[in-house]
Amino acid sequence: MLNIVKNLFDMEETAMARRARNIYKRKDGRWEGRYKKNGGKSGQGLSGSTVSEVVSVMAGLRGYALRHGYSVVFTTDCVSIRQQRGDIRVFSIEEEDRLISWLLSHMDETALGVYTALFTGIRIGELCAMTWDYIDMEAKTMRIGHTMQRIRSNTSDGKKTEVKIFEPKSIHSLRTIPLPNCLIPLFMSYHVPGAYLLTGKKDKFVEPRIMHNRFKKILDSCDIKDASFHACRHSFATRCIELGFDVKSLSEILGHSNVAFTMNRYVHPSMAHKAENMNMLNDLFK
Repeated sequence: MLNIVKNLFDMEETAMARRARNIYKRKDGRWEGRYKKNGGKSGQGLSGSTVSEVVSVMAGLRGYALRHGYSVVFTTDCVSIRQQRGDIRVFSIEEEDRLISWLLSHMDETALGVYTALFTGIRIGELCAMTWDYIDMEAKTMRIGHTMQRIRSNTSDGKKTEVKIFEPKSIHSLRTIPLPNCLIPLFMSYHVPGAYLLTGKKDKFVEPRIMHNRFKKILDSCDIKDASFHACRHSFATRCIELGFDVKSLSEILGHSNVAFTMNRYVHPSMAHKAENMNMLNDLFK
């Protein structure tokens, strides 16, 4: 338990150090993230969700301090950070078909990882931490019990960051995912007991940053417009809804705490799908 708490503290400390240095109160009483406009290493600003995450960490620290008798001036009661929703990258059917074809014809551990993400919605950190011990070939399930992240290092060897593997922050992220049949033959071919899925070795893993870079190279090879690895997760959720998945089941597969979050953040119906639904009205009064 102490290791989990320490890992969570290191994660939040890294987020705080990387994403925001201060939050100030405007004269009109609203709190604003100064670094929402010009924060970050690039100075190009931070997203509303990123600043919200930092505020959430600060609120947690404030609550802890108050419970232990410390006097705290900062309050998050009036924090209101407006988020601007940008276009979420979801692969089109044609793009995903092209990507899957490329993966199957260039299959290796990296391609298997991307293929797995497309058909399970697994997060990149969960994928990088995945070992074959958590995959039950007979039951056709994958158990998510760990994630991987590079965080700030507290060691004395001079390293600024280090890769850590730990349990996810949310209990909802600890889940078991039923595997579609298309994954089983591939898993059988690459299965190495105790090894990492992305390397086939017990003593070697691939960290999220490297996996993300490999993914971008694959997209370039497929002549697919640039996207983050997280697009696999958004595309998975969108395809599931288009196919008529039960939303509650999908939410649990994705590791979300509630259905509303799944629908609002991870489901992006295409215009063609919207048109198909609208055309259902044609037969209503015939």
